Amino acid sequence: MFRFYIDNVLVSEPTNWIDFTESIEFDQELKALLPKYEVKLNFVTSAYTAINDKKEGSGYCSSVVIKIDQECSPGAGYSTILNGTIYISDCRFNLNKCFVECDVTDNNYGAKIHNNKSKKAYLNVARSQNDTAITACTYDDIQVFVPTTGTYSGATTRRCYRVSDAFRFLIDFMTDNTIGFESDYLTTLTDNFGIEGLRLTTGAELRLHDLSLAPFISFQDLFHEIDIKYPLGFTVITVAGVPTIKIENIEYFQNVTESITVSNINDLQQSFNNELLYSGVKFGSTFLDYDSLQYHYPQIRFFNFADEEYHLQGECNIDKILDLTGFIISDTNLIEGCVATDIDNETYDSDLFFVQISSISLLASSSYDPVTGTLPYYYNKNLQNNFIAERHNLQGNIALYLGNADNTFRAETTVFQDFTTEYVAAIDNTTNVLTSKVFFQDDSTPPNYDTNANYNTTLYKYTSPASGSYSFENSIDTYVSGYGQLLMQVVYNVYNAANVLQRQEFCPQYNYFPLSAVGGALYSFYYTMAGSKSVYLPVGWYVTVSLSAISYPSSSSIFHNFQVLAGSYFLCSESEDGGGIYDVAVPGDYFVSRFEFDAPLSLSQYDLMKADLSKSIGIDNDGITKRFTWIRKTTRVLATSEMNWEMLSSTNNSQ
Repeated sequence: MFRFYIDNVLVSEPTNWIDFTESIEFDQELKALLPKYEVKLNFVTSAYTAINDKKEGSGYCSSVVIKIDQECSPGAGYSTILNGTIYISDCRFNLNKCFVECDVTDNNYGAKIHNNKSKKAYLNVARSQNDTAITACTYDDIQVFVPTTGTYSGATTRRCYRVSDAFRFLIDFMTDNTIGFESDYLTTLTDNFGIEGLRLTTGAELRLHDLSLAPFISFQDLFHEIDIKYPLGFTVITVAGVPTIKIENIEYFQNVTESITVSNINDLQQSFNNELLYSGVKFGSTFLDYDSLQYHYPQIRFFNFADEEYHLQGECNIDKILDLTGFIISDTNLIEGCVATDIDNETYDSDLFFVQISSISLLASSSYDPVTGTLPYYYNKNLQNNFIAERHNLQGNIALYLGNADNTFRAETTVFQDFTTEYVAAIDNTTNVLTSKVFFQDDSTPPNYDTNANYNTTLYKYTSPASGSYSFENSIDTYVSGYGQLLMQVVYNVYNAANVLQRQEFCPQYNYFPLSAVGGALYSFYYTMAGSKSVYLPVGWYVTVSLSAISYPSSSSIFHNFQVLAGSYFLCSESEDGGGIYDVAVPGDYFVSRFEFDAPLSLSQYDLMKADLSKSIGIDNDGITKRFTWIRKTTRVLATSEMNWEMLSSTNNSQ
């Protein structure tokens, strides 16, 4: 049994209630997982009177609140299953028959944010869109630096706004401070190049520091620009009774912990979600052509901030480009112009800029010049195209072929390497670290090759024949046995021509293995460390490969075996003068597998699912073969509990 309330007054049931559905849908454009109501409700008698009276008394720019309660079983009491809003401007009245057809909008995101998401606001104004007092966006006064000297600006700071604080302010602005904001991802400190260090400012502020112009931006634009750099998603949760926008990294919404299981599904259909398939990808934002007299970061393919387009390998029979270009400027040369070399140029005053800082010191993060490894410094390393590519898992390798020069290679290990004696129990985590070079001896037996002899099979290093970008890939087979816990990661060691280590580039993939406790049974496993990384190399510099491993707790970790097995390989997939594969995809982790089925769900199970939409939903068609899936769209008939499901998964989760 159901009860219907308009502005908290009990009214008559809609004539088409049996058809009313609630959908939960992940909107790929908005990157949002939200409820929707797609069927219009038809009201007569007392409900019509309540809605019509609101129209007559308050006009077409007013609204009413609709609440629906359900009694699951006789005597069990009623619980609210829907809180929504009906906007009078969306209603269609039949004045002769006293009948009104109404759209219903959820009372959280849909009613308060969706229709206001494109409204811009100045971040330093403490008023909402309806002139309600709100807290202006907080800010940091940061120090910038002159790239040629590395000297920071001291007391001449620039006012910048933290991304998480900007989101909080814009949500307050749109909702008159009635909806909260939460984000672990945007606020948790990680390192100097993490997203918590990302700040927003204007060209005028960078150039003059006169506080004349705060960023002017909308929730929609800010979310889109951050999502390009660091893939995001959001949903609405309830915190202490308050609806709250929760923004997290996209992986948060792919939590493998199950909320519910739908078992023994009849007629389970699998297909592929073509809206997530692309033939190419674009990167970049506003940038400057390189002028060595005024700017000091060279235009290096893939390691820059420029507009670039690459194709995605594969045969998905689709012609669509993923556009990861944005309008907020991150180019280090443009920032250098504003703060040091072109301070009289007003062209970019009203433009928005990203500046990455150290959250602790409030200093703009500086990185060494990739050519010299020393000065000049540059801004926003983690916003370069190559790092953005790493954070977007795509269905195919990112590739571009530039010419016939072939400076790629593939080399393989021919015998196992035993690192056991190097990896013994130690006093603390600092000393109980293994970082040992992996040897790849064979570059000639197919499928191995080294066309232009750039790889050295004695010193196990690849030397760059020309300055530019190089992309490497590895697959390292390991055997480990022991006690404790282990974290492993592949490292590319970059040396200059004088054999001096310049930096270490860590592959994005790392793996954490829980081993048995000391005194328990000896634990052993085989694992393949697969990874890839794009690296800038000046001519004559070289790269070697190491395997980094850290044990926890170090005081009680004991390793009886730590070996790299024959058949492991290392290769260069892209070189400066020939192009090739710039970033290697992991297609098995790409969320493109789609499952469709019909299966009812009780209200208690439905509420359990809705309580945490980040969790997976286990499905099977035989009671045995479980697949982990996440919501693309579910539609539930509230009156009957019938449900239609459209779920997404990666192929690794859905075999």
